[in-house]
Amino acid sequence: MIAIIDYDAGNTFNVQKALAYIGFDAVLTADPETILNVDGVLLPGVGAYAPAMAVLKERGLVDVIHEVVKRDIPLLGICLGMQLLFEESEEYGPTPGLGLIPGKVKEIPRNLGLSVPHMGWNKNVVHQPHSAERGRVYGMQFHPEKSGVVGLNLLRTFGTITKTYRAAGE
Repeated sequence: MIAIIDYDAGNTFNVQKALAYIGFDAVLTADPETILNVDGVLLPGVGAYAPAMAVLKERGLVDVIHEVVKRDIPLLGICLGMQLLFEESEEYGPTPGLGLIPGKVKEIPRNLGLSVPHMGWNKNVVHQPHSAERGRVYGMQFHPEKSGVVGLNLLRTFGTITKTYRAAGE
């Protein structure tokens, strides 16, 4: 079972639907006990960094997420959820993050001529085998649940990682 953390900042319906489509059971929850008793945890996200962190703190989920990592339960952050894994964001001023991956999330410079926030159908190009990763904490800046076969394969890979976590505990 995969827990999708419910903190009102995610594309949770599509994530849950994509996981079901590829054969993984998932539950949308903010309940600490449920989150700590699954095979994997997914932190989706759409929106702004500071308000998302505020809701995670308000619901007591920051400590729960840290306990997930302490227990070595696989954790995947998607889009804003990936950004929250880092130590800090400079979006609209410095805001501390979860601190699970070293580094700072920087704003897209406005002088590049890109729309901010940058959204659209871009092609993903792999420059290195792994992007945001530390131990069993993984992050994807884009939305795999909206990225066709490639995105579903990435979610399938995460699902397979959660099965190895379950097998190690048996």
